[in-house]
Amino acid sequence: MERQPLSHFYQSLRFRFGLLFNSLLFLCVSVIIYSLYKNAKTELDKSFSIQLRSSASTILQKTDIDPITLPLPKSGEFFRIVYDNKIRKTKLFDNLPKDISDKNKWRRIAVKKYPENGGIISVEYALSAEQYHAGIHKLRTLLYIYLPIAFLVAFLGGYLLSGFFLRPLRRIVSNANKVDLEHITFLSEPTSRDEFYHLTDALNRMLMRIDEQAKQQAAFFTMASHELRTPISNMLTELQIFERDSLDEETKQLLDNQEQEVKRMKGLVDNFLWMSQIESGNLRVNRSETDLADLVLEVAESFRK
Repeated sequence: MERQPLSHFYQSLRFRFGLLFNSLLFLCVSVIIYSLYKNAKTELDKSFSIQLRSSASTILQKTDIDPITLPLPKSGEFFRIVYDNKIRKTKLFDNLPKDISDKNKWRRIAVKKYPENGGIISVEYALSAEQYHAGIHKLRTLLYIYLPIAFLVAFLGGYLLSGFFLRPLRRIVSNANKVDLEHITFLSEPTSRDEFYHLTDALNRMLMRIDEQAKQQAAFFTMASHELRTPISNMLTELQIFERDSLDEETKQLLDNQEQEVKRMKGLVDNFLWMSQIESGNLRVNRSETDLADLVLEVAESFRK
């Protein structure tokens, strides 16, 4: 019996369709999530910048020189107020931390105003960026978590959906495996005229051609067998009734050999006829044991001359 090749699950159409569906969906989800991440990061930047500028503007509005009026810093507020009268700069207030130049920890902005009594009041305002970076880090972490989850969900969804859509194909394969070439039955066609319908129709047309060729082959064997049996029977009869008493031994042996060859030809023709009857199911085969050694000797003897 021919050994069937091993079939792995990753070689199936279901796995390939699931992988294709997953790749497309994963690509779409990745683009969407990345776009959302970029938009969210942009909005966080914008919101943080608006808060920074608004707080700095409020500090600047509350600051005056004549008389000197300075706002008190709230919790978490850090700023520096400098007055420049074009002769010298006076630092009016400064509680900025020493590591204010570290952009990973702080965000700062500078705003100015020009009072009526002359000079420039500048406010350098700073806010801690740790909460901002924590929000960005959390958003990025969610992105790294959701992408693998989206990949798994897309793969499972594609695998299940492909199994559902390929059920008609598995049904066609199952019905095709049940087809008996001696008594060919056509496959039932799907109701919807989709690709599976055309595949079933092509298989049915192929089975029809196979059935026609099998019938033509059986008819040829039957016709050839009947046509050959008559002349072979006549030859065998003439050899059997031939008067051999007046012949020498060598000629008698030659006629005996010819008679055996004609009988062998008649057996071959009978085998052709039986083969056609077996294929059509009209002949029942009775199996029997045969001595292989005797059969080989018989064949060798027939070819001895």
